[in-house]
Amino acid sequence: MAFHRPLLGGILLLWSCTSRVALGALVGRLVVAEPRPLRSALLYPLRDLLGFCYWVASYFSNEVSWRGEVYNLQQDGFMRNDSQAAEPEAILTA
Repeated sequence: MAFHRPLLGGILLLWSCTSRVALGALVGRLVVAEPRPLRSALLYPLRDLLGFCYWVASYFSNEVSWRGEVYNLQQDGFMRNDSQAAEPEAILTA
């Protein structure tokens, strides 16, 4: 729609950022009763951009680090915990 039309593309980008901030401030005030909703709502476009960067980065690795554990995504879609496989468990016997 906005291909080869930089002015239209800039207007659409400005409109999306403005509407995101306005909706965030409105929800912050009416739903959460935040005292200064505009201040935190200004961070929403940055948060959206950072989330997009994480989403793109997720396609470049099959490894997930979560709570100190390392998991690998297998070809069949299952997750395997590699951090436990590397460390043998101690077996206590009485």
